[in-house]
Amino acid sequence: MNTRRYTQWWRARTARERLAMQWGLAMLLFCVVWQWLVWPAWHTWLHSEKMHAQLDQQMAQMQAMQQQWHALPSSNKPAVDISLQAFQSRLNAWGDNVKSRQTNTQFHVDFTDMSSQALVELLVSSQAHVRVSEAHWALDNGTSVNPRWRGQLVFDLPPQND
Repeated sequence: MNTRRYTQWWRARTARERLAMQWGLAMLLFCVVWQWLVWPAWHTWLHSEKMHAQLDQQMAQMQAMQQQWHALPSSNKPAVDISLQAFQSRLNAWGDNVKSRQTNTQFHVDFTDMSSQALVELLVSSQAHVRVSEAHWALDNGTSVNPRWRGQLVFDLPPQND
C-alpha cells in the first residue's frame, strides 16, 4: 500500500474511527514494550536479592571446596597406585586370558579368547581407574552367536608427581 492510498484511506475514516485505531495502536505498542522491555527488567529487579543470596552461597561453597583441594597433598601417587591395584585385581579374575604390563605413562592389557560380555565388563571396569588411549581387538574364529575376542588395550595413566 503506497502512502497516497494510505493517506486517502486514513482521511476516509471518521474522527471516532481514527481515535479508536490510535488508541488500539498505542495499547499494542504498550503491550510490546511491556512484554519485551519492562517486565524482564522488573522481574529481575524483584528477584535480584534472592538470586544474589543464592549466588553468594554457591560462591562460598565453591571457595570452600577450592581450599579443600589446595589442602590435599600434592602427590597423587598413592591414589593412582591404589586405583591400579584395584584394576589389576579385576584383571586377575579373568585368569590366563588377560595379561597386563605397566610402563611409566601407560598400562597395557593383552587379552585372548574373551566373550563379548567379558570384554564389555573389562571396558566398564577400566573406566573407573584409567582412560583408554588406544584399543585394538579382533574377532577370533568362532560362531557368530558366540564370538571370541583377542587384542590389546592401552590405557593412559594419570600423571604422577614424585
